[in-house]
Amino acid sequence: MMSGFENVRQAALKLRAELGFGETLVPAAELTARAAAKCDLEITACSHGDPLLAGALAVLNRDYLLILFDSKLPAHTAQFSIAHELGHYMIHNEDETCDSNLIAEDNAAGAAGIQGQAYVGYSPVQRREVEANVFAAEFLVPRSSL
Repeated sequence: MMSGFENVRQAALKLRAELGFGETLVPAAELTARAAAKCDLEITACSHGDPLLAGALAVLNRDYLLILFDSKLPAHTAQFSIAHELGHYMIHNEDETCDSNLIAEDNAAGAAGIQGQAYVGYSPVQRREVEANVFAAEFLVPRSSL
């Protein structure tokens, strides 16, 4: 049975290929910076508690072509959060505000083994968040590299 996330993983791998990285491991900051530039997105750190973040770790604003993230995040969490927002940009059609429970890296790790129908019961918002987590995980560290 094909994973329900295969199209999401393929979108992440396609973006890596378009950036010339294929499935080679690359520092996360380089990946996210190059992907944002390719998509004409600006990545901007915001002070912790900035109202632009609306309580989230990171925010995608399509109108201003911005990904905003909390400057207090540890580097690995910031990069995962940015990749998560890139996932929304690549595979979803609306602005997203994601709180820490939705972006949690543990969610992405768990999602890696979920089969297609296992997430059918999620709400549309939860489904988009899990998809963005899977995108981020595959984009940063392709499964074939593990």
